[in-house]
Amino acid sequence: PDPFHNYPDHLSLAHDQNRISFHFAAIDWSAPHKIKYSYRLIGAEYGWSHPSPEPSANYRNLSHGDYEFQVKAIGQSGEWTAPFTYRFTIRPAWWQTWWFNSIVISFAAFILLFIARLIYLYRLRKQRVLLEKQLAIQYERQRISAEMHDDIGAGLSGIRLLTEMTKNKIKDEQAAEEVEKIYRSVGDVSSKMKEVIWSLNTENDDLPNLIAYIQKQARALLEHYPCQLIIDVPDNIRDKKISGEARRNIFLVTKEALHNIIKHSAASKVNIIIKTDDKLRIQVSDNGKGFTKDQQDGQGNGMKNMRQRVQQLNGTLSIKNEDGLTLIFEIPI
Repeated sequence: PDPFHNYPDHLSLAHDQNRISFHFAAIDWSAPHKIKYSYRLIGAEYGWSHPSPEPSANYRNLSHGDYEFQVKAIGQSGEWTAPFTYRFTIRPAWWQTWWFNSIVISFAAFILLFIARLIYLYRLRKQRVLLEKQLAIQYERQRISAEMHDDIGAGLSGIRLLTEMTKNKIKDEQAAEEVEKIYRSVGDVSSKMKEVIWSLNTENDDLPNLIAYIQKQARALLEHYPCQLIIDVPDNIRDKKISGEARRNIFLVTKEALHNIIKHSAASKVNIIIKTDDKLRIQVSDNGKGFTKDQQDGQGNGMKNMRQRVQQLNGTLSIKNEDGLTLIFEIPI
């Protein structure tokens, strides 16, 4: 074909000038009716069009970028001409430019960082408020524990001492028995108050202290009960924090199990096994008479209280009524 004439070189179009038509022609004087054309637009398509006598090509909705339009012809000789190439550019819209995209990305990153900082500051303030509440609760627990120990504890000790002195001076046997009841009641109240003080004291909020306290109270409870007491605890107990409420519930279920042994089992041997793996596992077993079928079906208030406390701790209570009675408490820690 002859070279094209009168076309703009290095054509650059705006983004909305994206509908382009090309018209072309080849000359073959011997057989012009046999001329066919094939074309392609590199940047939009890469395969050549099917040969056709139509001397035009139309493109619509071209995106921004650099393009090369190529066209070639074939005539009666059956040989394709060398492709003619025409290059042009469609400029991007202002919102498609790299600098606009950079600004958008930078602004989005700034917004994300700003939101992330707001979330961080909000969580920090929330944690600070929570920590202040926890510290206030711990301070109040410590204060109540100290005041109960110093004031109420001292008062109960004084009442118990006066009751004992009065009992020794009374000659009336019935009156002496009544004073003895008062003496024992004051002792029970004093013992329970010490348990409350222990649970309130924030210095005791850990697993080693809980296990040590259970051992101490178990020996005290069974001190005057005729049995052999064996306590098996781990050599190394991890320093795990446990709240005062949880410590109290764990201790009370163990204490209730020991009280049931004293009241009902007639056991000569009591075994307490404590394990601290992924859970706190406390096993209290005896070689006593265990549950009868009626007792097992009914299960009195003591057993119900133990179940309720263990459920509050999201734990489980298992009962084995063979060769005595075994209670197993498993509590997440």
